[in-house]
This record gives sequence, structure tokens and C-alpha cells, in this order.
Amino acid sequence: MQSISQAILCDRLTIFSISSCVIPVQLHILPVTFGEEVCEYDTFQGRCPSDSVIDITRAWFGQQRLGSCISTDLGYLGCGKDAQGDLDSLCSGRQSCDVLIDQHSVPDLYNGNSCIKEINSYLDVEYTCMKGTSF
Repeated sequence: MQSISQAILCDRLTIFSISSCVIPVQLHILPVTFGEEVCEYDTFQGRCPSDSVIDITRAWFGQQRLGSCISTDLGYLGCGKDAQGDLDSLCSGRQSCDVLIDQHSVPDLYNGNSCIKEINSYLDVEYTCMKGTSF
């Protein structure tokens, strides 16, 4: 690898001859974040390539806003709970993860949810695929 002074000299040389100089380049690729809204009684399906595992970066369970799961504001939007810990324990570190969003499959999601029970809640989740193997 070139020192800083060599890189500066090399840059000056490229004015005269591009082929006489090679500058190493290091690319930093940021992980892609996947996000989805999963309605109550539907299944969250997290998937990563074979050399990567799921890392839950954000999860919220409740009735936060209008979207694909709640189409009409009945005056109860904005309630819910942080569910990142719940999803972390179920999905993080795995290559794939399927979670049915209902009270019998994941009762911890419903504990501490401040929303009224008569309106279905939903899971709003974001995750990235990090290089690594499942554990």
C-alpha cells in the first residue's frame, strides 16, 4: 500500500500518464435495510443470503399510523410499544425467521401494548443482513 506522500505524487503523475500509477481504493458498502409492515394475523418473514444473518434494527408493535394494515383513523393512532427486544430474541442471528403476529404465537408483543384491543395492531419492523453465520 502506498504512503500518503506516494499517493500525492502518484496523483500528480496521473496528469501525464494514467497507466503509470495505481491508487488502491477501498469501498465501504453499507448494509441494506429491509422494512415492512406486518398486519396482525400475518407472518413476518425475514430473509438473508446464506452468508448473512438478520439484525433487527427497529421494531414497533401497535397502531402507529395509517398504512397497509390500518386504513381509517378512528382516533386511536399513535399507541403501541417498542418491540425490538421481542423481535431480537426471535430473529437476530438467524438466516431466516418466520413470526406469526398473533397473541398466541408472540404474547410478549401484546404485553405493554397501550392500544385498545378492539382494533388490530401491526408490527412495523426494520432489519439488515449482516455478514456472519447463524447461531
